[in-house]
Amino acid sequence: MIKIMEAKFDFDKVGKRMPYTVPDGFFDELEENIRQEALKKPTKSRFGIVLRMVSAIAAMIAIVFILNINISVPSQANDMTDVAQAFNRLSDEDQAYLMDVYNNDVFLNEYEYDTDYTQQ
Repeated sequence: MIKIMEAKFDFDKVGKRMPYTVPDGFFDELEENIRQEALKKPTKSRFGIVLRMVSAIAAMIAIVFILNINISVPSQANDMTDVAQAFNRLSDEDQAYLMDVYNNDVFLNEYEYDTDYTQQ
């Protein structure tokens, strides 16, 4: 079938002739129409914007009530009384362990360690 098409159809006989026609000025008008549509600002309804804002606010309020979120920020103490009280509530063994870990902490006590790693 391909050989039949090759035998009957010759591209050299067709030339550069276009099989379709368009009215004069069609492409110029098409270009101008596209440019005008691209430059148009989208129109937004103010009612739609306000409605979306009100519904978003209502959703946030509903979430706060549903999850019972406490929005207040707790005040932070500037002293170490809470830490000292918590430490005093620990057993003697736990206090000794924490003090041992604290005293042997590499980052807190790095000035005590020799940084020359070649001598081991």
